[in-house]
Amino acid sequence: MRTIRAFERIIFFVATLLLAGCASTIQYPPFPDQTKTVVDPAKARIYLIRKEKFVGSAVGIKFFGAEPDVATGPLVGSNTKSRLVGEVGPASYLCWEQVPGPFIFAKIDDDPRTRETLNLEAGKVYYLRLYLHSGWTRVTARAEVIDAPEGQKLLKHCKPPNDYRKK
Repeated sequence: MRTIRAFERIIFFVATLLLAGCASTIQYPPFPDQTKTVVDPAKARIYLIRKEKFVGSAVGIKFFGAEPDVATGPLVGSNTKSRLVGEVGPASYLCWEQVPGPFIFAKIDDDPRTRETLNLEAGKVYYLRLYLHSGWTRVTARAEVIDAPEGQKLLKHCKPPNDYRKK
């Protein structure tokens, strides 16, 4: 009897994983023309890349810019200055352009102590890679700055956002 119940639980768990589907990718800033390195030479371009297809495929990773005047997107939280840039599904990326200056983001989601500043320069392209880490008690997302050759290589295996949302 116990063997049957354990087997039923396993079947239920596997079926849930198969039916869960994949998280979609949406972004709030305008998605720039991908045939150009930078559309507006007075701005910097940022790519946010999530390469893994299967690890956490049902989970979208939300990404926030920590200053209200960078990127575009809804302000998040009542006492915060964060803007939601978008949500990245598996094997996808976000891409937007914004004015030069400091771009502050959390390296580990929900941990303000891990903020990093990327000093954006006009006409340059920056690449961030997102990772999903599962621990004993929770799943966290981690962002890190990567170089251009690695970023361009990863983009070949990823797709752009499914949806673009206006503010």
